[in-house]
Amino acid sequence: MRSAVEAAAYAVKIWTVYSSFTHPKATIAAYRHESADRKPGPGMLLHAMSKFHVTAARTLMVGDRDEDRQAAARARCDFEDATKFFAQFTEEATH
Repeated sequence: MRSAVEAAAYAVKIWTVYSSFTHPKATIAAYRHESADRKPGPGMLLHAMSKFHVTAARTLMVGDRDEDRQAAARARCDFEDATKFFAQFTEEATH
């Protein structure tokens, strides 16, 4: 049986991955600052929407934390809880 993540990878194409290395308490000075790219800021979502020329109405943020939900709200895009989102692929993989 495939895992939910494996099933999701077959169902969608992952075009890019975004991450933020900044943190207000980072031990490395160059990374020690606030950034809109750090959730709950919407920066990474806004970058992705701009890069791929998609609107917020056509963007879905999948996450498992309140910060993820807040970032989606600030970017004005839909949000789906990761447990619920990946469960649909687990169900498909077992049928």
